[in-house]
Amino acid sequence: EIIINLINKHISKNLGENFSFIKQSVVKLCEDLIFLNENSKNKISSLFKSAMKNGTTVLVHGYSTTVFHALRECKRCGINLNVLITDCSPEHLGTKMDLALKDEGIKCDIILDLSIGYHMNNIDCVLVGANAIVENGGVINRIGTYTLAVVAKNFKKPFYVLSETLKFLKLY
Repeated sequence: EIIINLINKHISKNLGENFSFIKQSVVKLCEDLIFLNENSKNKISSLFKSAMKNGTTVLVHGYSTTVFHALRECKRCGINLNVLITDCSPEHLGTKMDLALKDEGIKCDIILDLSIGYHMNNIDCVLVGANAIVENGGVINRIGTYTLAVVAKNFKKPFYVLSETLKFLKLY
């Protein structure tokens, strides 16, 4: 939705131009956004791995490409993490993350969304991605993220949101 909004704004600014110019400029914009997105994920992964150590147990909420890249970078650098993944019902995105991490050789297990309180004593931190982060610091993400944040705060566990700067917005 964010990218579509950026493309629509770009097209609106160039309505006086011919179609081939608009098409070329939209393609260039998309290429730039893809480059920015990948570059951001690499920077996030680099900073994240410096904060992790062997044997850390992290709780991940569903599937996020940014979180996946960060965990994969840890594994590539020899940092072995234990990962618990919420099932993330009703989409069951935890299964997608589970398969992706196991393909990278990362030890992980899926837990029920409702069992986060039970597992919270055994984790060192919580990781989530974000669909958007608004100016006042609010995180827009899938169902269950708020509950997970409240439980983590109650257990005094660090709660990290890994997100590209492209997703920082004035409003959503």
